[in-house]
Amino acid sequence: MVPVSFVAENIENLYELDIFYQKVAMDSGIEEYRRVPALNCDPTFIRSLHEIVETAVAWSEVATES
Repeated sequence: MVPVSFVAENIENLYELDIFYQKVAMDSGIEEYRRVPALNCDPTFIRSLHEIVETAVAWSEVATES
C-alpha cells in the first residue's frame, strides 16, 4: 500500500490503513499487505518544503516591490 495522498501519518490514517484495510485485503485473498511510511519528518521532504516556502517568499517580496 502506497498512500500517495498522505504526507503525514495520524492515528486515523494508521488505523484505516494498517488495521481496517489490511483486514479487507486479507479477507480478499491478498496474502501480504504492507504500507510504506508517509514522508513525515524525512529530511529530504522537509528540505523540499523549506525550498518551496523560501521561493514563494522571495517571489512575494519581488512582486510587492514592483
